[in-house]
Parts: sequence; structure tokens; C-alpha cells
Amino acid sequence: MIIYTDGACSGNGSVNAVGGFGVIVLDDDENLITTHHEQVQNTTNNRMELSAILWAMIQYGKERPAPTVYSDSAYCV
Repeated sequence: MIIYTDGACSGNGSVNAVGGFGVIVLDDDENLITTHHEQVQNTTNNRMELSAILWAMIQYGKERPAPTVYSDSAYCV
């Protein structure tokens, strides 16, 4: 299983910041299993990056073999 995650935030660090995250889950043959996204008010970019990975691990972290997770966030990696 392969999982791609990403998070972002417009107005990062400000009171009215709006963020979100997305997750794409593929099987080992790169066939789409599912996608997921959420939008959050008053957040930060780092929270959204972490939320994407956390959501993926809650849903698929017990799979064997363990999924490979990709993130563009050096903070998370």
C-alpha cells in the first residue's frame, strides 16, 4: 500500500487561517483505494501536514506489510 499525504494553510499563523489536508491511498499495483480531504479553520500548515499522516495511519497503519507514506513535509518526515 502506498499513501500520499499533503497539508496546506492559507494565512498560516494568523487568526483567520484556513487549512486543509488530503490523502491518496493506492494498493501495491498503484490502483486507487480511496481519497480523503478535510478543511480546518484557525490552523497551521504543520498541523495540516501532521493531520494528513495521522488520518492515514489511523485508517491503514495496521495493514501488513506496513504502508509506505510519502509527504513533502521535512518537518513530518
